[in-house]
Amino acid sequence: MNNNKKEQKRRRMAAIIAIVLVIAMVLSLIAPIFSARAMATQMTTKLVTEQNKNGLQLSESYKKENEIGTDIFSVNTFIGFEQQYIVGNTVPVSAIMVNNGEDFKGEFQIKVDYTVYNQNEGKEYGIYYQPLELQKGAGKQINFSIPVGTIQKDFEVTLVDKKGKVVYKKYFSAKPLDPATILVGVLSERPTDMSYISAIHFAENEDYTGDYTKTVFLGKETFPSEKASMNHFKVIVIDDFDTKELSQQQKDALLEWIEYGGVCVIGTGVNASKTLGGLQNIVSVSNYDTISKSIVIEGERARADVAQLELSQIDGVETITDNASIIKIGTGSVILYDISLSLAPVTNIAGFVNNIKQCCEYASESLQLIKYTDSYENNPMQYVARRFPELKTSSIYIILATVAIYVVVIGPIVYIILKRKDKREMGWVVIPALSAIFMIAIFVLSINSQYKNGILNIVSATEIKQGQSTAKTDIYGYVKSRKKGDITLTSDEFANLSVPMKNAYRYNDITEEKCINKVLLSGKTEITYLNRRSWQSNDFEMETLTDLGGTIDCDMKMENDRLVGNIANHTNRNLKDIIVIAGKKVSVIDHLKSGESIDFNEEMIDKQNTNVSVRMWEIFHNLSDRATLNKKIKAGEITRQDAYRIMRENDLVQEYINWNESERKLLNEGNIKVYLYAFDEQGILPQTFYVNQNEPIENTLNLYMIDYDVTLSNAQSFEIPFGILSGNVINNENEVYIREYGDGSLYSELSSEIVWGFTLPANTNIKSMQFRSLNDTGNFYAAPEIYNAKTGTWEALKSDTYYDIDEYINTDSYADMPEQQNNYVMVKYFVQKQTEVRYPEIRLEGAGQYAGN
Repeated sequence: MNNNKKEQKRRRMAAIIAIVLVIAMVLSLIAPIFSARAMATQMTTKLVTEQNKNGLQLSESYKKENEIGTDIFSVNTFIGFEQQYIVGNTVPVSAIMVNNGEDFKGEFQIKVDYTVYNQNEGKEYGIYYQPLELQKGAGKQINFSIPVGTIQKDFEVTLVDKKGKVVYKKYFSAKPLDPATILVGVLSERPTDMSYISAIHFAENEDYTGDYTKTVFLGKETFPSEKASMNHFKVIVIDDFDTKELSQQQKDALLEWIEYGGVCVIGTGVNASKTLGGLQNIVSVSNYDTISKSIVIEGERARADVAQLELSQIDGVETITDNASIIKIGTGSVILYDISLSLAPVTNIAGFVNNIKQCCEYASESLQLIKYTDSYENNPMQYVARRFPELKTSSIYIILATVAIYVVVIGPIVYIILKRKDKREMGWVVIPALSAIFMIAIFVLSINSQYKNGILNIVSATEIKQGQSTAKTDIYGYVKSRKKGDITLTSDEFANLSVPMKNAYRYNDITEEKCINKVLLSGKTEITYLNRRSWQSNDFEMETLTDLGGTIDCDMKMENDRLVGNIANHTNRNLKDIIVIAGKKVSVIDHLKSGESIDFNEEMIDKQNTNVSVRMWEIFHNLSDRATLNKKIKAGEITRQDAYRIMRENDLVQEYINWNESERKLLNEGNIKVYLYAFDEQGILPQTFYVNQNEPIENTLNLYMIDYDVTLSNAQSFEIPFGILSGNVINNENEVYIREYGDGSLYSELSSEIVWGFTLPANTNIKSMQFRSLNDTGNFYAAPEIYNAKTGTWEALKSDTYYDIDEYINTDSYADMPEQQNNYVMVKYFVQKQTEVRYPEIRLEGAGQYAGN
């Protein structure tokens, strides 16, 4: 009896052991999946701070008490420009060090805050570092840049030896400037004579609430050598400086900054050869002769040395004042004065700074406004890049099948075999042995899965200029690894890669801080994400220039109300899912491989749907709606991988299309605008990246954007349908109470007379025009009117076609709206209070003045 009881106990124990082993195996399989939800442990420290209205700052006593090794190392660290920087920019840093102790080998480190006391996670920061060797008694200067996306007044600088010991620590202060700041840089050997530039104040208007213009003075050592740091500036002024002293890297950075919207003001006069000599890559001028003559500056007559600059061979030159010309380069400008800006008579005329201001505002409208929101926007690619593809299930199914077999074998099969042979006591040996065999098999299957080396998820956006084969590409990426702990993303070559800025302004009572990554600043590229969970997302971003190997050409012309022509892909990219927006018609092209072309023949407007945003939604709804996609996948109409790609394409293109119809300008200066958006999945990273020294799986989605001008001046005949030519609100009596929505509608709080101006296409002969209202008559307290320029009176607006259009064309600029240039027609609505109305629409028929040429 006792033996039977002991035997039953042994059997129960064997069964329990088998169950435990099965559970352990199943948990070991799914643990990596659920571990992404587990919280990682981070080292935290405490800070002593002083809170004030301008942000968070370390106390002076804390900084002094925590200094280390200042008697051994002398370090001066210069941050930003004159110890100030604009929050949300890449900030240049220069450190000059002298070693008064023994030989040093280790790292120079600077701490960069990512958040300011996030109540959920505490304060987060990164360590940016360079390897450093400094012999006893030696000195050294290092230069680098760091991204600063939050308000940081104190930067901790340390020297850490090769054993990890901090041998030097000190805090350096810098002043953070509002992201809306307009920074002006002055490069001159005569800063005192150029000090009047500090009196310049941009963006002064009715909403002006403070001084957002700052001026800093630069030299050869402090002039930026990369565009990322140049982006601090909206305006650069150069005068009486030997530009040949600038490095080629500095000159290239200046040119790239101008191409992407910067305004560079250059003074010449007697210093023309000195100032322009090193800038031949920007302004190529061969003649630097000067003559002394009498000129008028700001209403005052004076004698000056005037450079005889030969500009006729330079494209895009326009004279804007008697002594200044503007040269358009990319989306930016060079304002070239033929006189010196640092010598008399300029320095003796108090109002001359306004001359420079007006020229700069003429070159860039952005200098006339303070834009608060631009500095706080998240990267539009971030959300799309965060969505990883579904894991391919073949290898997982094999592992699950192995587990299922194991459960069956260990359970009923082993039990039945041992029971029949009356060898149930052998379970103590058989079960552990089989468990070991299956565990080894599953381990081998899992470590050899395609995801063992990590995953890179890349999203890019490339804006191509018409006729160009090389373009700037913005890249946002996420890296994941199945391993826990430190995740290192590396490349053997240097890449313009950085950790995205958080743009966080959060002040809470939590005083813990944690380091989340470490970034190498020189040589190869390396970012180490610290103490990460399995499959946790780790992001990065970068800029690069992409050589497309050719152009995407769009050769189109207007034929009545249709756009007719050809789109040709001469690049080395195989494009797919191409979206063409012409007027208010959205067309989709499935693919356009490298070397292919396709004919295009479309109406300017979709008669079924005149709203571009709605049409885009309709196109992608059947493709991006999850329920619809699942049905298509089950029916075999589309693969799961294609469904994933389409959903991401929809999310990405929605971020880049300008839905504001008044800004999108379907027709501008006599040209029909055609917008093309295309995708591919070809790798776009400029170099090979590794995750923990292994080459990862790379998943890529690229968006290419380009817009074309279709000239009307050469058209034999054209018809611009209703809704294409946008009118501008050029006058309303209750402007404060008018809200424009940007979709061709507005809301009036009070009863208002509102005037729209329709600028007619340049270099065309308009034969007829017709107006249409999309509003109920109850929206108006009086009937709409049109301005008769011939009689100088307003008259009732007809719905019939106008053929005597010359009577209604205004040939002078509108007094309250100088940008409403010649040849425009005015329509007036009398809008009821608290009423929303659609803009009036115009239809035109005509022909180009140069048709047949």
